[in-house]
Amino acid sequence: MSRCCICGKLYDGIELRGEYACLVVDVESGSIVDVREKPLGCSEKHVYNSASTIITPSFIDMHVHLRGLSLAYKEDEETGTKAAIAGGIGLVVDMPNTSPYINTVELVITKLKALAQKSYTDYSLYTGLPKTIEQLKEIVLTGVAGLKLYPSDYYRVDEKAIEIVNEHGLIVIVHPELPEASKSITSFEE
Repeated sequence: MSRCCICGKLYDGIELRGEYACLVVDVESGSIVDVREKPLGCSEKHVYNSASTIITPSFIDMHVHLRGLSLAYKEDEETGTKAAIAGGIGLVVDMPNTSPYINTVELVITKLKALAQKSYTDYSLYTGLPKTIEQLKEIVLTGVAGLKLYPSDYYRVDEKAIEIVNEHGLIVIVHPELPEASKSITSFEE
């Protein structure tokens, strides 16, 4: 197994501890396999060692629009996750409101395959609300992170859909805008 060591000051997400440590990374998998006081287990040419380096955990972005599919000319899984990784994001969760709207098993699988082939980060995907409960039962088995509800869904989602999502340990994300919010304030005064 080929390894590299990255050494510097550790930041644990709460505070900069100032503790010096070395992360031992398996080059093939990209996974951290050990944290040590010294860069042991790595050849000298595979050690990055700097007292000014700060080692942080990556962040998670639970709301990204990677587009792709028919909107790949705007952004796709590769360009979006490259930008994310440059900003310290190690996991993205993609929204379903692209073209076509992702709310069928076939489209979920197509999007997950595109993420698997092009992503530079870890990833997941929300599904939009499908037309039937039976479709939702299939979709929750594909590996999605959860269900994204938009204002147009609020009046047609039922308790059973929420139960299905919860039974599989997934989350429900609710879009924070209401259709009334787009109306002018003067229209409410009339």
